Amino acid sequence: MSAFLLSNKHIATLINSARPKFEADSFSYRYKEEVFYSNGDRGRLGQVLMEQNYRSINTRYNEKTAAPKFADDWNTSADPVVILKACDCYDYQSCETDDYEQTEAYVIVQAIRHRNISRLPGYDKAPWGIDG
Repeated sequence: MSAFLLSNKHIATLINSARPKFEADSFSYRYKEEVFYSNGDRGRLGQVLMEQNYRSINTRYNEKTAAPKFADDWNTSADPVVILKACDCYDYQSCETDDYEQTEAYVIVQAIRHRNISRLPGYDKAPWGIDG
């Protein structure tokens, strides 16, 4: 398997897709038994994702390259289907560490994935339960 460093724009687009859906909404995720809410700290989320991607590449290719500072480019957006595929790409490029599924980056990407599933066309109109 090969892996590559994701662009700042890729990570920014993922983070940007987690923006609140309405005024009282917030993006949240649970990591190590603590709930994190992030409405204004997108730079920290981006840095977490970038650092894990660099850890993965360093592990894969036996390197020691430090992750740069994540650049706050919040003018990116994409359709939920594009975001879901971008989440898959992130997972693939960032999973080379043995602990990937225990990292905060993994949890953040899963929360982004879940948020964007709920934004798919027709999701709001689908039944909550299916009776037999």
